[in-house]
Amino acid sequence: RETGAAVLGSLQVKNYYQPLLPLLDDPDEAVQARAIRSAGILRHPALIAKLIQKLGSPRHARYARAALVAFGPGIEHQLAVPLADSAHPAMQVAAAKVLREVHTSTSADLLAKYFFDPNDHLRAAVAQALAHLQADGVSLRMKRSELLRAALAEIRRTYSVRLLRMDLGRDCGQALDRILQDHLVFILDHLFS
Repeated sequence: RETGAAVLGSLQVKNYYQPLLPLLDDPDEAVQARAIRSAGILRHPALIAKLIQKLGSPRHARYARAALVAFGPGIEHQLAVPLADSAHPAMQVAAAKVLREVHTSTSADLLAKYFFDPNDHLRAAVAQALAHLQADGVSLRMKRSELLRAALAEIRRTYSVRLLRMDLGRDCGQALDRILQDHLVFILDHLFS
């Protein structure tokens, strides 16, 4: 089955997508991974929904992201659905990472809607994606006042983590102190993005 999925991709005939559909849900992880990569080669629109589902799989998210990026411009509105699904935060972050690589103003507009999201990980992924898009020449339609508001919010978060670490002091414990330090680094990374 894994070889069959590889052959379907290597043929590069878009209309041979149907045999890939069951392989995307195969019980064997290697078969699924190969089918996802082949789906990225074939780029048939009927495969997009299954690939988006794979964004939620820790084992297959990176393959699904690469396959969806291969579709290029035109996929943005389909990625808006997992980006909006707060019940699946890992899929939201993965969708933001795909939009980061689809260099269009539509990607930037979709991502900008989540610039102030309460989910720290999504907010950071969106900030990094928007910075990446802007560096690649995609114009962003964000006001300076919005950027300043976001920067001040991240500075407040940094301050609150530092205060918490100080309040806990030595009673904090090594593990909790490390977690707080990692979160502080995470917030600073988002702030600078």
